Amino acid sequence: MKISLNFLPLSKESFSFKIYKKEILPSEQKAEDTFVYSIFSKDNEKTAYEVSLRPKDKFSEDIINSHDNLHLTKKFLYNILREDFDETKFSHDIKFKNFHNKIIITIEETLKGYKTLEFIPYFYRPTKQFGFLVDFSFSLKEDVVFDIEAQKHSFSIDKYGRSNKNYYSDKYHFIRKNLKQIVDSFKIPTTDSSINLEENFIQVTSDKLDVKNYLLNNNNQTSSQFLGIKNFGPYQQIDKNIKFQFVFEEKYKSFANDIYQSLVGKSNPGTFSGFTNMFKIELSKENVTRIPIADNSKSSLENLVTEIEKQDGIENEKIIVIYIEGANKEDLETSENYYFLKYQLTKRNIPLQVISYANLGSASKLKWAASNIALQIFAKLGGVPWIVKSRDKTLILGIGSAHKVVDDEIKKYFAYTVCLDSSGLYKKMEILSTSDNETNYLEKLKVSLAELLKSPDFSSYKKCALHLPFKIKRKEIDTIKETIQGISEIEFVVIKINTENKFFGYADNNTFVPYESTFIKLDNNEYLIWFEGLQYGKELVNKRTSNPVHIQFLQSPNKENYKGYLQDIINLSGANWRGFNSKSIPVSIYYSKIISEYSSQFEKFNDFTTEQISNIKPWFL
Repeated sequence: MKISLNFLPLSKESFSFKIYKKEILPSEQKAEDTFVYSIFSKDNEKTAYEVSLRPKDKFSEDIINSHDNLHLTKKFLYNILREDFDETKFSHDIKFKNFHNKIIITIEETLKGYKTLEFIPYFYRPTKQFGFLVDFSFSLKEDVVFDIEAQKHSFSIDKYGRSNKNYYSDKYHFIRKNLKQIVDSFKIPTTDSSINLEENFIQVTSDKLDVKNYLLNNNNQTSSQFLGIKNFGPYQQIDKNIKFQFVFEEKYKSFANDIYQSLVGKSNPGTFSGFTNMFKIELSKENVTRIPIADNSKSSLENLVTEIEKQDGIENEKIIVIYIEGANKEDLETSENYYFLKYQLTKRNIPLQVISYANLGSASKLKWAASNIALQIFAKLGGVPWIVKSRDKTLILGIGSAHKVVDDEIKKYFAYTVCLDSSGLYKKMEILSTSDNETNYLEKLKVSLAELLKSPDFSSYKKCALHLPFKIKRKEIDTIKETIQGISEIEFVVIKINTENKFFGYADNNTFVPYESTFIKLDNNEYLIWFEGLQYGKELVNKRTSNPVHIQFLQSPNKENYKGYLQDIINLSGANWRGFNSKSIPVSIYYSKIISEYSSQFEKFNDFTTEQISNIKPWFL
């Protein structure tokens, strides 16, 4: 399958252009309007120069080739496009983001925000072409909520308020409709000839990985998690009796009853047949109790925690607290109370399921949410709903970090890892390092990671992949790479996963949506993967398809093994136990992101210690 990458190439692969440069002297400070780049000197050695793209006093003129320094050429293209837009008579508002080399053109203003086109200079290494990545985006106006109308403008939902199955085609047609006048006006003055932008996105030949298949009870295999559990039961059941404790104010009594009826399968049996039927755990009036509370205040929640602790037999039973709140986490007081209750129960190893009346108060919303609520409850209690079929046994460590910032200065450093295997089976969460000093923090990170990798728990693994989120700091990455280089008993790769990236692609079919598990190569160690997409034999789109994910190997495997590690990432996107249809982000990254959010909130409590969130059950779901 051919994929149209959102890359507009220049009409010429190689070209030359003028710069003005001056050797950097230790005694001088760089001017604000110049840049530092390494360029070949007359002695054919790379030398660091202060560079300007305009004539400047004491700077000498030079002509360089576009391939001499790729970063400098991209800066040149950015400046040329910026000047071109400054001089044109477009009625568009234009924003320039120098740090990201990004130009944003407002194409259409709405009541909620702005429909824009973004241009980012880029070098596509497989064809050795320069050009611009071009994508649609929607930006909200100040103090505007991202409501249904705003979501329509962003193409995330359709005009009827439903998930936009035409998301890909809507984006493509918007870009094509508004691109021509911009491309036609754009000329690049070089030393040899004028160069323009091509009108069409570059076409790239794609490759494919295996689609996700799930293992359920007795290793029964299926392509649907929901139908798999419904037909075969969960992969690993819970062997203890469960006590369900509903907590709500009197005014939510009717809503609590609706939740109960939905979970037992009486409200909408065609949509969700019930907790007992799906997960093989009794949920009835025999094991459901209510703990009333007066209101949602912190004092009421403190009394609630005390009452739960006083219950007879709590240490011998598995209990889960199902707490009904009126608002949602966007409300400041509700959010603070939610994190307080979550923290108090988590450190006592008691799972909590919170259900918001504001979000699910209508019967139609609860109808579709009931199955996912039940799934989260089952996983928080220690059950394993499903795993993903995996060829090799690989240890996956999703490494994340959370830093406490006060007055724009980091006061505390915190790193942890979510331990999984390539089937998506959750092992545990481990704290790697915490310190108020960066040097000590990095040293602890190195020691703890080495101890973890050498521990008996993981001694049977011959391969290990460390999955890092996009926003992890360079010093942390270097520490991680230094650590694994000292361990030779196991094959390591380090992979950076960016779910919010600048790349997009369109398939050569009527839907513009690639097949699930399609990927293309962007660079020597960089790939773009579609975790969601068309199904073979079912080429219909019934909901919005998520954006592709950018993958970068920071430490690469043998060339013949890279597909296996990409397959593991695909598999982990199907191992999300927060929802049956959550397939767009690998859980190694997604779980780390959630834990980061929780830990930053838990840090506000004076008695918080990192050991309190190390847990063999996925409390964070």
